[in-house]
Amino acid sequence: MKMSKEVVGPKNDWWTFVLEIEVRPGAKKFLVKKNSEGNLKFYLNVPPVDGAANEELVQRISKIFGTPKSNIEIISGLKAKTKRIKILYHLSNKFTVSYFKSKLSEWYEGLAS
Repeated sequence: MKMSKEVVGPKNDWWTFVLEIEVRPGAKKFLVKKNSEGNLKFYLNVPPVDGAANEELVQRISKIFGTPKSNIEIISGLKAKTKRIKILYHLSNKFTVSYFKSKLSEWYEGLAS
């Protein structure tokens, strides 16, 4: 399975994770799957009008990874279906890089193809 992610850090206990994802706005319901390359594919139930789908995407990623929306940035693909997302993640005593990577891997593996 190809996982398009980059990990940069630490910088004062903050790590940067970059994910490449595919987005399908205007779906009947919210859903996350893996695409044929093994990357995340988000089906958003909002239209791609006035940035609504991008806002919804950031909100959903914020919930999934447990980090504030202000720590998530779409770094490329604002108007495209393929996007690169940067997630700043603070690692406390409870959370380590290996913990985050294992949770991310578990989450990827748990998705239906």
